[in-house]
Amino acid sequence: MGITRNTATEKVRAAHALESLPLISEAMSRGEISFSKVRALTRVATAENEAELLEFARAGSTASLERLVRGWKLLGRHDEQKLERLRHASRSFSIFPNNEGMYLARGLLTPEVAAVLMRAVEAASDALFSKSAQDDEQPEPEQRRADAMGLLGRASVGRRVRQGCGTGIGLAG
Repeated sequence: MGITRNTATEKVRAAHALESLPLISEAMSRGEISFSKVRALTRVATAENEAELLEFARAGSTASLERLVRGWKLLGRHDEQKLERLRHASRSFSIFPNNEGMYLARGLLTPEVAAVLMRAVEAASDALFSKSAQDDEQPEPEQRRADAMGLLGRASVGRRVRQGCGTGIGLAG
């Protein structure tokens, strides 16, 4: 069984586009994004917007990326107000249990919300790092950020946190 002419044409079009999109090409080669996402990205990506579009692709589903690309093509980059509304409409955040008793958090945040969240996680992570520097066991940065999310969650629901994620860090809430 072969592929249809349209499928072959689309693969060739995407391959040609990837020649001028090194970030997307590299992400695909590392398996970070699927060909379905690459196909959508290469319809609108340029050297100027490649990094921004790639972040959307990494964080969201293929369906949400397809919606973004359709909107991008309709709006162009000249209509910033409409683009901001599109970004806002594509925001999402979900937490899913996995089969190992852990949870996977996945989201697509507006730049403003992401900046606030990153600063909050960084501040909580720094507090955890200061405390863990006194311990023999040093968690990896990714583990500290996961612990920091726990601290932020506890603080946001107004509880007094006596021990942050098993580290002995406390926050008054």
